[in-house]
Amino acid sequence: MVKLRLQQKEFGDKVYYYVVVGSESHGKPTYLLWINKGLLSNELIEKKEFVFPVKGARLEQKSEDVLVLKPDESKNVFYFMKQCGYRGSSKVEIVDGDDCKVYKFWIYRSPRGSLGVSEGVLVETSKDMVKVRWSRTGRLYGAPGKGITVLYIDGREEELPFDDETLLSELE
Repeated sequence: MVKLRLQQKEFGDKVYYYVVVGSESHGKPTYLLWINKGLLSNELIEKKEFVFPVKGARLEQKSEDVLVLKPDESKNVFYFMKQCGYRGSSKVEIVDGDDCKVYKFWIYRSPRGSLGVSEGVLVETSKDMVKVRWSRTGRLYGAPGKGITVLYIDGREEELPFDDETLLSELE
């Protein structure tokens, strides 16, 4: 389960809600994700947070850096980001993502990314789980450099500390 800071913008007498996804060069967001009010509860608005994964929602791209999250009972939206090592980078890809729409974003650990650049994804799918293969470089201080994470719609994450295709096929 991932929580992002919910922000609001007022236009006239109406209030609109959004979250910032990614943080590129000098803090520029990769996406502004505007959220349909039907997907927000009073509790989330009060706490000023938005929680992923989102069941019953889809993403719609309005421009290069603007996404809108809208209700859609047949879709789910997942958020995943793998932190890179010191002065390194991370790569993320979806396993078996034939029905997935993937929106990549980046988070720089310093204004220009010289301390590391982490990659993340917003994934729209009709499934209740998503497998993500990731790898990372840099100074990891003993943490694994690659693996697979399974994301479930109830917010659970299952880490598999390897990235071996033959082993995975034997497990299934």
